[in-house]
Amino acid sequence: MHLGQGNRVARRRTPLTELTSVDVDTVTLSEILDEFGRHRLLSYDRDPVNGDATVEVAHDALLTEWPRLAGWLDHYRDDLRRRAALGIAVEDWESSGRQDDYLFTGSRLAEYEQWSRDSAVQLTALEREFLGAGTQRRDEDLSEVAARRDERRRLERRARTRLVALFVAVILLAGAATVGVFAWLRNRPPEAFAVFPTSGGVFGAMVHRGFSEGIAEFDVRGDISIVPDDEAQDEITAVSDRGAELVVTLEDCGIVDSVAAEHPDTHYLAFDCMDAIGDLPNVTYASFATEQGSFLAGAAAALKSETGVIGFVGGVKISLIEQFRAGYVAGARAVDPGIDIRSEYLTEPPNFSGFGNETLGFQAAERLYRGGADIVFHAAGVSGFGVFESATQLSPELGRQLWAIGVDTDQGGELSADDPWKRHILTSMQKRYDRATSVVVGEYSRGVLTPGARVFDLASGGVDLALSGGFIDDIQPQLEQFRSQIVAGDIEVPVSLGELASS
Repeated sequence: MHLGQGNRVARRRTPLTELTSVDVDTVTLSEILDEFGRHRLLSYDRDPVNGDATVEVAHDALLTEWPRLAGWLDHYRDDLRRRAALGIAVEDWESSGRQDDYLFTGSRLAEYEQWSRDSAVQLTALEREFLGAGTQRRDEDLSEVAARRDERRRLERRARTRLVALFVAVILLAGAATVGVFAWLRNRPPEAFAVFPTSGGVFGAMVHRGFSEGIAEFDVRGDISIVPDDEAQDEITAVSDRGAELVVTLEDCGIVDSVAAEHPDTHYLAFDCMDAIGDLPNVTYASFATEQGSFLAGAAAALKSETGVIGFVGGVKISLIEQFRAGYVAGARAVDPGIDIRSEYLTEPPNFSGFGNETLGFQAAERLYRGGADIVFHAAGVSGFGVFESATQLSPELGRQLWAIGVDTDQGGELSADDPWKRHILTSMQKRYDRATSVVVGEYSRGVLTPGARVFDLASGGVDLALSGGFIDDIQPQLEQFRSQIVAGDIEVPVSLGELASS
């Protein structure tokens, strides 16, 4: 089957080799195909070009009139849509001669890895090979980084050993060895560790980069541990037991608090705790002024819109996502007070599936685009991929350039040059985990790091708009003016719709 726009489904002639490459017992598969063929539910033919055997649902009517099949399609619609997008990427990879530039990277790779483990939809051997190649490339990149780090540490240890030997010799000659050596030990750079689960994805990569830059810039002796998800808590405890003075992690804030309570001499950096911020005197809880970054996203949308209608898709209707929406609306209205801004939420608590359902994201964006919007900003996690797909599919049909605005990371910059989504991602509102981590490492090295809630904003470089693609280069003067006004306090960005209404 082929999933079209919205809920439309069409038959697809499938090569038999594609079915046999799925990880299913071939004898069982053959029996199933024979049984469906005997009841005239499937038809068999040969490809007119290469003569390969093909299989196809016998009649279009079966897609809607066969209750069980319709039920399967409805239940697995999101999986099938994601599988279709994977198939397109695999075809591009094969056509390019399997060039690495066509592999998934960053958050998209991480999401598809998790999906392939959890989904009931079986992948073909080629699809598994494609994802495996992406994983291997990422692991090789991480290994290269680790090798460079180990080599740097080896050289640093050797240099320190030589320096200590020289220093001690000089002090001994001066007759002040004891006092000098202890003074040097007291002034050693602090020890810091970063602990990441293997599923850290693009957020882990950003924190990794910020931590590496921080320890290099501020002369902090640091180390990085990348461990399986279920070992992250044990690793945080282990490095704390070894006397780490600073631990940076993406682990759940409740787990960080439990370890921190047992290690009062170690300082911890935790991220995005939202309402779970504790009051431990040795934990810094980092969050981001997403309303400020979203203000710039709204201003960009209003400045670039050709229709005067823009949209917002929120994953779940909670205060955190309202913060994105409030800033986006305020920024758009700062450019054009009369602009038409339409919003959709995918789910409401206690249903949090709105952060992980591409089909819902696609359908919400489709309604907004068909209603006149030409730019849609999403704060919807994985569901945002559906917004990108909707903009890409509907642009030719609606006869106008449709744009999406990404969130959290540079979602356009993470894509390969030939990815069709790339031409429809105007910009992304970034949460700069790397910048926040580097700043915290620097403050710790100077002894000025304080515990408690810490918000990284435009002034500190904690939020920003991505410039990859060059699609907002022409409006940079206006955006920079808004940025300066926010940093100076001349514009106070609302964090809720209530504040927005009263402003």
